[in-house]
Amino acid sequence: MSNPLRVLLVEDNPLDVQLILHQLREAGFEPDVRTALTEKEYLRHLGPDLDVILCDHTLPQFDSIRALDLRREHGVTAPLLIVSGSIGEETAVALIRHGAADYLMKDRLGRLGPAVTHAMEQRRLEEARRQAVDGLKESEERYRDLFENANDVIFTHDLSGIITSVNRAGEVLSGYSRDELIGTSASRFLPEDQMEAAAAAMARLVSEEHVSLEVDFATRDGHRRTMEISAKLVHEDGSPARVQGIARDVTERKRAEERIAFLVYHDKLTGLPGRAMFEELLGLALARASGTDAAVAVLYVDLDGFKLVNGSLGHARGDELLRQVAVRLRGVARETDLVARLGADEFLLLLAGLDAEETPGPGRVWPGGGALVAASVASRVNEAFREPFVVEGSEIYVTASIGVALQSADAADPPTLIRHANAAMYQSKRAGPGGFVVFSAESVRPFAELSFATRLRKAVELERWTLHYQPIVDLMTGEVVASEALIRWRGPGGKLISPNEFIPLAEEMGLIEAIGEWVVDEVCRQHQAWRREGLDLDVSMNLSPRQFWQPDLAGRILSALATGGMDPAHLVVEVTETAATADVPRTQRILWDLHRHGIRVAIDDFGTGSSSLSRLKDLPVDILKIDRSFVMGLPGERASESMTAAVIELARGLGMVSLAEGIETAEQRGFLTERGCVLGQGFHFSRPVTAREFAARFARRPRTEPRVAPIVRKLRRAASDR
Repeated sequence: MSNPLRVLLVEDNPLDVQLILHQLREAGFEPDVRTALTEKEYLRHLGPDLDVILCDHTLPQFDSIRALDLRREHGVTAPLLIVSGSIGEETAVALIRHGAADYLMKDRLGRLGPAVTHAMEQRRLEEARRQAVDGLKESEERYRDLFENANDVIFTHDLSGIITSVNRAGEVLSGYSRDELIGTSASRFLPEDQMEAAAAAMARLVSEEHVSLEVDFATRDGHRRTMEISAKLVHEDGSPARVQGIARDVTERKRAEERIAFLVYHDKLTGLPGRAMFEELLGLALARASGTDAAVAVLYVDLDGFKLVNGSLGHARGDELLRQVAVRLRGVARETDLVARLGADEFLLLLAGLDAEETPGPGRVWPGGGALVAASVASRVNEAFREPFVVEGSEIYVTASIGVALQSADAADPPTLIRHANAAMYQSKRAGPGGFVVFSAESVRPFAELSFATRLRKAVELERWTLHYQPIVDLMTGEVVASEALIRWRGPGGKLISPNEFIPLAEEMGLIEAIGEWVVDEVCRQHQAWRREGLDLDVSMNLSPRQFWQPDLAGRILSALATGGMDPAHLVVEVTETAATADVPRTQRILWDLHRHGIRVAIDDFGTGSSSLSRLKDLPVDILKIDRSFVMGLPGERASESMTAAVIELARGLGMVSLAEGIETAEQRGFLTERGCVLGQGFHFSRPVTAREFAARFARRPRTEPRVAPIVRKLRRAASDR
């Protein structure tokens, strides 16, 4: 059964009005609503019959501060709750102190019903307290009734502090019976460190006759309750006779105020300090370091690809990952370092008291021990992130890009130092995930990333891309059997920008999907153009980790192939080892969906990630690409030789084609050929070139069957015969 509720609603957004009413009904109320947008309308509806007032913090012609003042001026006791979408924690504290019963954010209205119920109950208790106080002035019999039934503790004690009377609420709160309380000194229940302040307050009664104080009261079960006491001196025959007082339990209110104050300076999800506290403590550290031989450093830590976790595993698991990241960061930081969460997937570390060997000049970083310590902490962070995070039984691998900034002559205040660290972090991200960069004016410009991000967004809008193609050859015969499409950004003046410089940022900005769709369309168009010129080769293209998780990936690619007239059997999609094994059930579904339609699948950079053989054997992989970091050490480097031979043998055993990247010398090709590697690519054969140049160099007569497909089938048959 719904409870009638008379509501005065101060809100100018019709949608928010409906949401608020919906939440009230969900909580079991039947709201009778009066709405107001201006002070005049508010005054017209303001009256003693209201149950509750719900008020937005700021309206075009009105605000909650004025609403609170008018409510007080007109003696209206209905509780006023702030319901806002833009209120800060400090403002919330100020509003509660100004008389608001509570505050709620519009994106968390699920708490509205309980908050209204609590506020109305508090109103009822407040009115009962007032009745109890007023009752002291009436007859003894009526006073005794109110005395016994008041929710607040009512007591008297003599001039020496011995309790002479106490009501039932005193028994309930203290855990002692009335007989145990009467005849006992009130000071017995106070902590020792508050005795002096309480005695001073009682002494003031002689001159002031009324005092208010706040003390902690020790209950029978050992708990402490914070009591707000209002006491007055009672005279008989013109002389002071006793002290009469009312004590209210404000423990929960104090805890709420402390919680609000905590949230102002701390991150609710991780419990780490927030930006406000970080900047405050950073300012203190810089002030202490000024004029001394000490240095201060800031580390700006940004998780790489965190949006993929939220997108694929859900926000609940993403939140748990952030909590674990916070724990791991605290674990690698020094005891004296401060770890804070800036927001989203960004964290800050404050390193103070570092040694410096010389005074820094403008734009220079500390060259001494401070820089070494900061670099050491950054390295420890990256090393700690090599171990997987385990969230609800699933292993999640996350890397971090870190920017390091040290105090210098032109970075001696918190905002500048944080901005420098942020700029260095973006520089690190552009260089590749899982690294760190130390800021210096010569190599990192604080505002460059903003300009770069703006230009990147414009490039996506205008499709300022081009594809270069690198041949993939049969290592035994030297015949070109396929090509890999590699994207380039056509920058100002025709300058080509490498994907390593913009792809990480495009992933963070959510632009990679649009870039990926352009690549598929362009590969289809170019493949058809080459066929008309007599060049009929397979083409491989890369899928970024973020693109790999977008909904209906296979459907999007197949639709583009159908529109462009390209046979799926001529396309090879390359997925990094880490992306392919991030979420195995999802990975299997997507890759099998592609594979069933004839698209070949290649695992890129194999050997550099964290995959296991048990995972790899369940994926429909046709090509295993040996990372260039292993090929660089060939021949002669024992570890590289062993790893390369193992990957080749693994591919052969699983019926996959082995393909070595980064071949630059005839010796490397010879070693790979002797070990049985099937395909290869690298500068030894050709650098990536334009489509026109590729056609001119490698055009052959058309073939009806894809080049790589027969090799794959042959190797699969050989593997099954074993």
